[in-house]
Amino acid sequence: MIRDLQARSSCRIDVDQNVPQGQPRVITYRGTRSQIDFAKRLVQMLCQENASEADLPLGEAKQEYLMVPAQSVGKIIGRSGEMIRELQSRSHAKIQVDHQRHSGSDQKHVTITGSDMSVTKAKEMILFLVANPLMDAMQSLNMLVEDKLQRGGVWVSSLIGATDRVVWTYQLIHFHIVVTGIWTAVPQSSEYGTEYATG
Repeated sequence: MIRDLQARSSCRIDVDQNVPQGQPRVITYRGTRSQIDFAKRLVQMLCQENASEADLPLGEAKQEYLMVPAQSVGKIIGRSGEMIRELQSRSHAKIQVDHQRHSGSDQKHVTITGSDMSVTKAKEMILFLVANPLMDAMQSLNMLVEDKLQRGGVWVSSLIGATDRVVWTYQLIHFHIVVTGIWTAVPQSSEYGTEYATG
């Protein structure tokens, strides 16, 4: 729930868990004045009787939806939810996977909530994992983030329309790495043979 409130408000929210049972908890808000005010409003709404996440306004946040292959869900969620927590932590978006199978479809519905940039990052990270099913999820994510850092942190979800149109596709073939995408592949020699790097 805290992650959802943070995604909707773009405000950092910390709840002090070190209080005796039944005592009020201290909530710390970090952000701009408007972010903090909106986050407080969301918390107050949740404290009302019969309030649910569905009743909460998005504020300046947005929600986007992706359809991903059902076989990719395990990679997105990870063991004990480790990968989805990592995706949420790195993107600052809330990511929810609908586990219900839609009739006649082998696709799963993913909901992403957050600011424009956090939704863009989360979408690109998820689509990158889906596009690279043979690569370890954490390795894929680290590779994508490292590439973004080297290129100035440009996230380009506007170039991604569906799971079959991903900006980069990395394939590990033995010790050769082949990189294809929107940049030109330039061969470079390495101790393992030919490596194609973006140029």
